[in-house]
Amino acid sequence: MQWRIIIIFGFLLLALVLYLLKKKNIKDDKPNYRVLFIVGITWLPLGIVTKNPGFLVGGLILTIIGLVKRDQWREEKKWSELSPAEKKFKLAIIVLLALMVVAGVVTFLMYKN
Repeated sequence: MQWRIIIIFGFLLLALVLYLLKKKNIKDDKPNYRVLFIVGITWLPLGIVTKNPGFLVGGLILTIIGLVKRDQWREEKKWSELSPAEKKFKLAIIVLLALMVVAGVVTFLMYKN
């Protein structure tokens, strides 16, 4: 049981380090309303399927905020337009998320049996 907590703590620590590295390179701190809309659209069906009012209401609120501020959406750069440092950072995030998914599936299968 303790090694699971250590792994989770390690992932959180890695995420914090990546966040701090990215934070010092941020030029503007304006929210990206397009991302809020995408997260809201994702949470709505999740809240309906799981009958979780937190996801349902949160998804509804994020979707509405994203739609109201549609004129302030930022378009993301294409992969070919990214600098090598940005490519490395995004790749690190993708690898981190993939490892978290694998750890979640492994944990689920261990508890299922």
